[in-house]
Amino acid sequence: MSKHINKNPHFLLKIAIFSMPFSDLGSPIPLVNLTLFILLIYVMVLAPSLLKRNTFNEVKKPLSLLIILYLLILVISIINFVPYTRVSMSFIRQFPLYIMVVYILSDAMIKGNLSLRVILIYYIAGFTFMSILFLMGIDVKESEEGRRTILGINANKIAIYGNVAILFCLNLLQKFRFSNQKRYLLYFLFPIFIYMIVSTGSRGGVIGLLLSILIYYYFKGQGFQGKFGNSFKGLLIIGILVLVFLSNDLLYQRFFQTGNEMTSDRSSIWEVAYSIVSNNLIFGVGVFKYESEMIHLYGKYKATHNEFLSILIFSGMIGLSVFLYFLTKVYKCAIYSNRNQQNPIFISLFALMVFTLFKGGGFFLTLFLWFVFSLILTSNVNFGKFKQNYVK
Repeated sequence: MSKHINKNPHFLLKIAIFSMPFSDLGSPIPLVNLTLFILLIYVMVLAPSLLKRNTFNEVKKPLSLLIILYLLILVISIINFVPYTRVSMSFIRQFPLYIMVVYILSDAMIKGNLSLRVILIYYIAGFTFMSILFLMGIDVKESEEGRRTILGINANKIAIYGNVAILFCLNLLQKFRFSNQKRYLLYFLFPIFIYMIVSTGSRGGVIGLLLSILIYYYFKGQGFQGKFGNSFKGLLIIGILVLVFLSNDLLYQRFFQTGNEMTSDRSSIWEVAYSIVSNNLIFGVGVFKYESEMIHLYGKYKATHNEFLSILIFSGMIGLSVFLYFLTKVYKCAIYSNRNQQNPIFISLFALMVFTLFKGGGFFLTLFLWFVFSLILTSNVNFGKFKQNYVK
């Protein structure tokens, strides 16, 4: 294995993409997840070459915005430091690692070591492997309300990983050439992935999938007639999926059961979180003071379950403006990629990530988010070098 890595170190990138659905699992290094561990090995093997050529110039603005955002949060947190806080230090430690991940993955895509086709295939293979383990019942656990997880991975995250796997399958089928046997295999995977999403009982996962599919088909069309026709196809698919989802007792109860509304378990957290920052809206209060105040007011530490609110709390309107500006850069890359390639996958992924940021607790500090953003940010650069087997 070590000889193969030395001869072909970029093979580690494929392993990292394959492991994305398992990125929450631990590694031999404490506090470092599995996928990040693989990428760190890749960095150690290729450290000198990572700084060559113009990778930074290609992603200079979005990467600079992330660095500025981190420095803002760091300075404000230090100014408002509260001793004996334990959870908050993880944000200070992890965020710069994920900024590094954006650079590493962008570098790999810009230099041609990762193509869109390879990313789609290896990610689908990774989630398929997770699905096989799930179907075999390996380390699958069920909560009191019937929601199922595997390997201890959060059910909502599994649903997001499944959403992306479905979008990737859809994009492979529509934008790349394959033999009929491989195409049939991709078609076969759709019901399996949908079954995984249904089993998690994730309302956000269901809505995110429906939203991203609608956006995918809308932007797939060209001109008014094209957009109208494809939107109709998207709505038809969504209608079928809605019938499938609502035929499941778990999802039906979670959507319509009295007293279990979508925001019922978050509104009280949002109220407390906003009260903490209400007097410091310009600069925020930092991560340490938020933890301390949340424990004091709520009785225990709780993530905001809205990452835009988290950024507002940690760095105020200034930091939130920086983050929103970063998102506009990502969005523009998605729009340009769709315009130049007629490929709506990037806009669809962007919409799914933003939607999840609105309702996902701790999603900002997931390697998966920054993997997707890296893919979008370099989509135009990457496409120019990998047009083989690509169907416009």
